Amino acid sequence: MNKRLGWWAALGALGCLLAWNPARAATLEGIRYDSTAGVVVITLDHGVHPLTSTLDHPDRLVIDLPGARFPRTYQQLDAISGTAVRRVRAGQYQSDTARVVLDLTRPESYKVITRGDEVFVLVNGQTSLAALPTPAPSMAAPTPAPTPTPPPAAAITDVRVRNGNVAIRMTPRRPYWSHVEAGEPFHYTLVFPNTQLEGGLDGHREKVNSGDVLSWQTEQDGADAKLDLALTATPSFAFSAGLGGWKLEATKRPTVPQLTLAPHEHTVKSTKLIDKLWPGATDAPLTLKRVGNQWLLVVTAPSAIHYHTTAVGDDRLEVDVEGARIALPRDSVYIDGGLIARVRVTHPEIGTHLTIDFDQPVAHQVRLLGSGRSLLFTMKPLDKVRATLDPGHGGTDDGAIGVNGVREKDVTLAVATRLARMMEAGGMSVQMTRMKDLEVLLRPRVEMANDNHSDVFVSIHCNSFGNQHGVRGIETYYWSDQSYALAKAIHAHLVAALHSPDRGVRKNNFYVVHHTEMPAALVEIGYLSNAQEEALLASPEYQEKAAKAIYAGIQEFLKNRKLKH
Repeated sequence: MNKRLGWWAALGALGCLLAWNPARAATLEGIRYDSTAGVVVITLDHGVHPLTSTLDHPDRLVIDLPGARFPRTYQQLDAISGTAVRRVRAGQYQSDTARVVLDLTRPESYKVITRGDEVFVLVNGQTSLAALPTPAPSMAAPTPAPTPTPPPAAAITDVRVRNGNVAIRMTPRRPYWSHVEAGEPFHYTLVFPNTQLEGGLDGHREKVNSGDVLSWQTEQDGADAKLDLALTATPSFAFSAGLGGWKLEATKRPTVPQLTLAPHEHTVKSTKLIDKLWPGATDAPLTLKRVGNQWLLVVTAPSAIHYHTTAVGDDRLEVDVEGARIALPRDSVYIDGGLIARVRVTHPEIGTHLTIDFDQPVAHQVRLLGSGRSLLFTMKPLDKVRATLDPGHGGTDDGAIGVNGVREKDVTLAVATRLARMMEAGGMSVQMTRMKDLEVLLRPRVEMANDNHSDVFVSIHCNSFGNQHGVRGIETYYWSDQSYALAKAIHAHLVAALHSPDRGVRKNNFYVVHHTEMPAALVEIGYLSNAQEEALLASPEYQEKAAKAIYAGIQEFLKNRKLKH
């Protein structure tokens, strides 16, 4: 899932990017329609940069507001007369992103304009800043005068590329880039905040064709310096001290012995292992490197430390460091596309508290290095089956409504939650596309499964047949050939366990089974339009039976796939 920014310390292997959101969270105060200007107005307590996308079938304009929170559970505007907008909805899409959705009666062109703390949305038309409504009076305190821009904190005096390694000469002599922006494939921009390019570097570009590095270019962007790198492959960068600056190791992938890890093993023993694996890694507060299927993370304090680690399940590690504050600049560091999902940093009165969240179950070791002020975390994936469960519908999308009022979204969530507990108890790693009554669009459901590199995807639904109240039974859908065996196995177990009519395993290009990259099935576990099945679907006992049957079908599929391989 997920496009975020991060601190200098960890350009991860295979496209791993660090990220943070440096701005304080904005608050989405509400939405309204201004009939004079003919625009939908989204008001926040301070400005953000909206991201827009469109969907079809049904037609929607989606406006995401990164870094914004919506304190209310939900807000809706009804159809706007004379326009293609039949409904406007606002809510919290993710913990750090608010979302406004315009449901349209037909595809339309649109325009989104940001002015201060307001976002204006015009569908099928043109407008200008002069025509936009005057901002509503604010009860907030007057905006303080801007703080004078401080002098540059650093300077870049030279960039060289040799043997696929990028040497950056800087003053002061330490890595000073704040985040990395990913562009077109194999194109990355390192952003150096409050840094000056010197020696004619502004606008300088060189073609080098050295290792995986094709070219580099520098640019002064206001107070920030930028270094663009064009590569031939997904990077596997590491950082080490060099003469007068820092060396970014772009292509060298050292071969080292694989460490034998036991889950949650903690070794509080001085060691010089890191000196052999990774010379120079302990010069920075936080450094990350991938070696084979392992990740090495080094955290360094300015003085000797004591530490204590606590494993929370097999996908989170809590670390309390006593005696020193580790000089990490933000309270959270995001790492996308690798084993580590996020490193969160907080500073109690004395020391530092780290929370390391993983994208999947891991085994790990923690070692205190010979200097006594650095911790080496060695992490590798546990061999677990990963699954994504998709409870259909949710939020304002009730799905089918039974003859006695049972809602599809409630049944699917109840069955998926029971199924997730069974699968996790059986040793699988499970993520759910929603864990509460929340509307999730189809594309994010698929992206969650694909980004998780899941082994299986199962979408759970209930059926309905209008006024044909006698229709009942089980249907299961798939799209790709690799998904047929999964759908067939789940379907057989459902029909047998629920003693319900067999309505077949069918091929259909439903979005969630068409665009998922792993074997995927969509199951219809009964008809809410049938009063008998509606009563069963609402009962916890029947929901438990359905969950057990789906789990048995997944187990059969995985077992047969393993035997074939």
